[in-house]
Amino acid sequence: ELGLRGVLAGLAAALAAMTGVLVWSALSGMEVPLFAALATWGMALHVRERREAARPPLSFALFGLAVLARPEGLLLIVLAMFDRLLVLRREGGELRIASPPWRTLLAGVALAAIVVVPAMFVYQALAGSPLPTTFDTKAGYTIPGMPRGRYLFEVIGVLAATQPVATLLAPAGVLALLARLGGDEDRGLLPALWVVGLPLAYDVLSGKGRGIFGNFGRYFY
Repeated sequence: ELGLRGVLAGLAAALAAMTGVLVWSALSGMEVPLFAALATWGMALHVRERREAARPPLSFALFGLAVLARPEGLLLIVLAMFDRLLVLRREGGELRIASPPWRTLLAGVALAAIVVVPAMFVYQALAGSPLPTTFDTKAGYTIPGMPRGRYLFEVIGVLAATQPVATLLAPAGVLALLARLGGDEDRGLLPALWVVGLPLAYDVLSGKGRGIFGNFGRYFY
């Protein structure tokens, strides 16, 4: 869906299949592979829907289901909305922002809300907050703060230990997505926004306290 062909597409598939922590978390019954599958499937549909505005916004429904597996999916929904709004067109050698597909976007948000909002009501009834009942133990113990370079460096270490080749190639992937904006091979920026945005969000939530990683760094797999 991102425009890779031949050897590079095969390399991407092989790297994903050889990610040991996905296998380990699946065998241990953790939610990591489920979230990864829903998020990746949703991103693939997002790319198609971004290129063809007439398609129904089913990607947002998948992102909503992903939220039920991992609350980080809420950020994925926000980033997908931003990526759908930032549609560029090349006209006369210049990049111009196209008119956003508001109706489709609102329908997508509604689909995600149908999945997510009932769960929030359950959390509210159980613990008095729409956030997951485990939020206080993971992030609620500290005041949000500015991003810290040390935390972001540690996140890179987590990802590099899990998947060193993909981590090395990620900056090139971000540049490739940026270079394609407005052209025939435009695929949007959602994968890049997600890879960069999630560590920044957790860095902010960590405040001046201990960095949030999850056991074995699983929040970033």
